[in-house]
Amino acid sequence: MIAAKNSDYDIPVEEVVTRIATLLTGMAKFWSDSAGWAPHDAAQMLAQSRLDRLASMAETLKRWVEIPLEEISDGDLIMAWTNLGSLVEGTLKLFLCVYLRDFKADDENTKRTQAYHGKKNLLLDPDGLRMHVLIDYFEKAEILPADELDLAKRIQSKRNTIHVFKDLDIGSGRDFEAAVKEFRQMLLSINSRLPYPDPIYEPREF
Repeated sequence: MIAAKNSDYDIPVEEVVTRIATLLTGMAKFWSDSAGWAPHDAAQMLAQSRLDRLASMAETLKRWVEIPLEEISDGDLIMAWTNLGSLVEGTLKLFLCVYLRDFKADDENTKRTQAYHGKKNLLLDPDGLRMHVLIDYFEKAEILPADELDLAKRIQSKRNTIHVFKDLDIGSGRDFEAAVKEFRQMLLSINSRLPYPDPIYEPREF
């Protein structure tokens, strides 16, 4: 579990989701129009990506925390995990797109994952990688700390419950709320590692 900071886990989950949405909206706005700051190939990929939908999915997260814990259905919980998983996946893709040149130069780690297509001798673009491949690369490249990797893996596992025919553990409403709060910390950490030209451009959660 990602360590709490300054009693952040005492913040109501509704407020946490609002902060996530505000921060991701700011990140999407900046990086979707980063020409002149980001390297050309990175800026081009970011401009073509649907970062606006990532921001919209962050807003959608609000509907799942409005349901009382004792009333949330299995279907709602599955969709909630799917929503949160999409945000984790999108955030990881955003990070790699920003650092596209570093990603492309990392032969050692990309070739150890499915980010590299061995038969075609081709490195796949990060914006098209599946969530499990992203997590595998971030782990092998040691980009994320262990607690954030653990969170991403837990959310991915719960997200897979969208395949409803198979009996998979969907956890509980409390598990989901805890994961949302941990994701906020992960998002803040990732955003702090992105290269903004000046602090005034850095997105905030308020």
